[in-house]
Amino acid sequence: STNGADFSTEGVHFEYTGMPIVSGITPMFVAEAGGTQITVTGSGFLSKGELQCRFGPDTTIPANFLSAEALVCSAPAHAPGNVSIAVSNNGLDFTSSYMSITYVARVSVASVNPSVGPSSGGTPVVIGVSSTAMSQLTGCRFGGDTMVKAMVQAEEAVCVSPSRGAGTVEISLVWSDNSVTKGSKPLMFRYFVMPRVRMLVPSGGPTHGGTTIEVRGDAFDRDGVYCRFGGAIASKGVYVSSSMARCVSVSMPAGTTYVDVSTNGADFSTEGVHFEYT
Repeated sequence: STNGADFSTEGVHFEYTGMPIVSGITPMFVAEAGGTQITVTGSGFLSKGELQCRFGPDTTIPANFLSAEALVCSAPAHAPGNVSIAVSNNGLDFTSSYMSITYVARVSVASVNPSVGPSSGGTPVVIGVSSTAMSQLTGCRFGGDTMVKAMVQAEEAVCVSPSRGAGTVEISLVWSDNSVTKGSKPLMFRYFVMPRVRMLVPSGGPTHGGTTIEVRGDAFDRDGVYCRFGGAIASKGVYVSSSMARCVSVSMPAGTTYVDVSTNGADFSTEGVHFEYT
């Protein structure tokens, strides 16, 4: 109407709907770079109209309708911290009920030590990581779906490798909301077949050490051979072939000790072949 008395007669429809309600968000931790697909659950979401998510007070993102109880939207880039998410069916009126996600700085990886371990598993792997959400880091995955628990302290997480066939896998980090992220550089871990010792030549040497020993056996790895004399680890040995390596004996009192080998300097064979100190 122009005068408030005489009105047009087209009768274009306007539909009143109930406001949507937000009750859940997955994942709750996202990278500051953005791009994480956020699933919002609740009720009253409409497939028609301008379905949108609002991150914080003013950043709106188109949402993909899944059902009246679920939608998906892509998180925009944002500085680390908590950000609320609200939903609108028309792009204008947003829910007063909302939930928050936490933006975290991209995981910075300083080290993985050791980066190799036996296929039988059981290797404590120390991962040097830096993240604003370290307290929410709960576990690791070694190239699969099974999570192993992480022991977290300061800027370090320790995960014990599960058993797995020989080969290289990428370690993923698992957070308290079960979301999974990878580091700023790949966290690679290589599984190897545990080496075995069959014979030492010579099988004895002087107590002051320094004897070069041919270690004969199986599954020696060119990436590393370490010899352990009793409880003492010698310096890194020399790989000759998959069935032979050379190590130099350490000084020990006279008597019989045992020699075991390792690929990573942490996990040793258990044959305990004898070496006689005289």
